[in-house]
Amino acid sequence: MSHLHTYLDLAESLNNIWKYLKERVEILDRLEWKSLNLDRGIRKKQNPYQIIQL
Repeated sequence: MSHLHTYLDLAESLNNIWKYLKERVEILDRLEWKSLNLDRGIRKKQNPYQIIQL
């Protein structure tokens, strides 16, 4: 029985890690789109760090 419990804990941990990574990827995706949209034509005039403001 203890093996099953361990596997369930592991599965839950992996699921939480997956959710966390998925959220991070979505945030990065949005940032990338934002910077791409801002990038059109103003990249040379602007500090690259200003592009990543949310």
